[in-house]
Amino acid sequence: MAQRGVRTWLFLFVDVVLLGIALLNVPTVIHRADLPFDVQWEDRRVVVAKIVAPSASGTVETGDALLAWNNKPVTIPEVVEFFADLSSIGEPVTLLLRRGPAEVVTVVHLVPFYPTLRYLIIILVVGTIIWGLGVFILLAGPRSLTASVLHWTMIAFAVTILITLGHINPANAFSYLARGIWVVAYMGVVALFFLFTAIYPDTRKVKVGTWMLVSLGPATLLILLMLYHLFQAISLSSSEAYGAFQNVFDVFQASLLVYTIAALVNVARSLRAARTIEERKRLQWVIWGLSIGAAPFLLFYILPQILFSVYLIPEEYGTLFFLVIAFSFTISFLRYRLLDVELLVNRSIVYGTLSVLVFVIFGLTVLVTSSLVSGPRVFTDYLMISLVTLAIVLFFDPLRRRVQRVVDESIFAARVDFRRTVRRIGERLEQALSVQELFERLVHSLGEVIPTKLIAGYQYEDRRLVRRSSLGIEPPPSLNLTGNQIRLLLTGRVQGLQGTGAIPQADRAVGEWLQNAGATTSAVLESNVGNLLGVLLLAPRGARDRFTPEELDLLSTIAREASEVLERLQLQQRLILEQEEKRRSEELNRLKSFFVSSVSHEFRTPLTAIRMFAETLRLGRVKNDRERREYLRIIEGESERLSRLVENVLDFAKVERGTKEYRMEIFDPRIILLRSVRAMRYQFTTAKGTLRTSIPKRLPLIRADADAFEELLLNLLSNALKYSTRQKSVRLRVRSRDGRLRIEVTDRGIGIPPDEIPRLFEPFYRVRASAISQVGGAGLGLALVKHAVDAHHGRLTVTSTVGKGSTFVVELPLNNPRR
Repeated sequence: MAQRGVRTWLFLFVDVVLLGIALLNVPTVIHRADLPFDVQWEDRRVVVAKIVAPSASGTVETGDALLAWNNKPVTIPEVVEFFADLSSIGEPVTLLLRRGPAEVVTVVHLVPFYPTLRYLIIILVVGTIIWGLGVFILLAGPRSLTASVLHWTMIAFAVTILITLGHINPANAFSYLARGIWVVAYMGVVALFFLFTAIYPDTRKVKVGTWMLVSLGPATLLILLMLYHLFQAISLSSSEAYGAFQNVFDVFQASLLVYTIAALVNVARSLRAARTIEERKRLQWVIWGLSIGAAPFLLFYILPQILFSVYLIPEEYGTLFFLVIAFSFTISFLRYRLLDVELLVNRSIVYGTLSVLVFVIFGLTVLVTSSLVSGPRVFTDYLMISLVTLAIVLFFDPLRRRVQRVVDESIFAARVDFRRTVRRIGERLEQALSVQELFERLVHSLGEVIPTKLIAGYQYEDRRLVRRSSLGIEPPPSLNLTGNQIRLLLTGRVQGLQGTGAIPQADRAVGEWLQNAGATTSAVLESNVGNLLGVLLLAPRGARDRFTPEELDLLSTIAREASEVLERLQLQQRLILEQEEKRRSEELNRLKSFFVSSVSHEFRTPLTAIRMFAETLRLGRVKNDRERREYLRIIEGESERLSRLVENVLDFAKVERGTKEYRMEIFDPRIILLRSVRAMRYQFTTAKGTLRTSIPKRLPLIRADADAFEELLLNLLSNALKYSTRQKSVRLRVRSRDGRLRIEVTDRGIGIPPDEIPRLFEPFYRVRASAISQVGGAGLGLALVKHAVDAHHGRLTVTSTVGKGSTFVVELPLNNPRR
């Protein structure tokens, strides 16, 4: 919906004010007076055509020529209507008549111009609907010149209908205001609509200024002339002044025809130049509404009045046709987005809107037709009865539709409401997110509308049919198909055994295959290029039951829609698998690059130290035995470190291949613990760190893999030292309790965020923290620790606080079963 600014609210205020003035004018319409007889223009005279109310007509006779009204000359029939508007109902009027050669004076009493509320109801209903359409264009349409012109066209149209001619009080300013607005709106609606058809649909392709001048220039001149002569006639109550107004008004009515014909030409021109089908549809609805809505009013009301000063039909009958214009524009907005209006609508809104319009048109048509046949009083006498009858029909119609729908869906779903059933099942299938869900929706949806004892959906894969879903008796989980059977199945979407009603009848090879599957009818799911995607198998409830042609048509249609959805889902699955394979390939390449660079870096550090100190010793640059022994100790420590790195890589490769084996033996864990501590002393010394231990002098024997146990300890201690970036202090604490050996390794390092702890033991995973961006490592140590603990039926837990450190706890059973 368009953004509502100050301009929108100002226009809406004007719309509401005009509607209020129109409603205030309603009493003047009710009190409008008329002569008790009809007059017509004949032989350049105003002649009495028909006596309507004899009791109020005095001595007036049919054929009398009306010469004067209260001593004021009567020159044209419109002057009679004007004088009546200046008078009141029941008021006596002295008329001068010519009857043959003689002149006759008589007194008549004025009667109501509208003897019933028929006309008032029609103009209120029609005018309000069109006014609402104009407001809708204002609120929902874009902020463009085209939308503004159409908005004011509709508002002027509504005001013209609502502010119809009524009683005039020359002493009341409201009479001048109402008649003046009516003149402006009447002339404005045709000029504005002509302007709309000239600039729509694209203002960029026309000279807007020129068209505005062409459409609004003559209209403005006519409006000023009509207002001047109209106000002169009202203030002077002069037939001569009103005659001058009528002359200008006749020119206006002639221009009305010219404007309308020109508007149709403009629309036809735009229709021919339209580039899209949607644009043509919009314009076709505009032409349709204009032709059917305005043509009767122009042909039977305006044109006869110009030529003969008579109306072939009452004004209210022509007004009824204006509802067609509202109907056509509503369709244009809802269906074809006239003015590019974006509407969030659903079926209920569309049906509700159009149902209201149809109900109004139908009700008014019935009432007007009955009044035409039986007289105007019928409209008033039977108005309430008609409204109550229509209300009862509307009240019970939803109940009737509901009962019919329940019966159709429960008994004759596929036979009676084919289109809606197909649409409903199609919507269900479109919502399926997987192949399995598609088959389940397909089978259950068909089972709801086609009576069967068996319905099964099979997907074709790996040269056989695999059951995905079924209802009724249990069908085989899979079915084999030969190439010939596949070819025969694809010759007809729906096939069946002899006497099942299916067309075409299945070939003998397919028939035997159907019988072996416990079915009588098949429907294939086929791709766009003619490949078999799946098969639906069905069997009726009873041995003598047959599927009807409607049910087979439904089965064929649903199978076609299911084929499209299945093909789309399979394509999506292939794309997802390809994307996943690509992602995994890229991830593996990234991990491989990371592994190679990390391992290279880890290997390079000890190798560099070994090479440097070995070269120093070879060149004899060491002068004393103490330095020589220190260098040899460094070479030995770096060699052990390098050996541990190589062992980690080899062990991880075995784990990945699933060939890692653990040799269980009974040993004293204290020996391995002390050996691991001695092995790590070198790394702690070179890193200027401290390792505190708490190992009891006596520990119970343990059944485990001694090498894996030592590797586990070395990895935990090495990891703790590596991530202690500030305070390189690590504590090893060992205890035995409740039949378990508990090993705790605590550091005061950077800590681990809680959300990353679950992924610590994944290969190659490293905590995403800026503090460890410079810390080396391939991310294998903890993965090997986890694998070893699991292999020994142990338990590994981690507690950590960011910035304060971490504690890794390993608990191993003392008497571990052989693995």
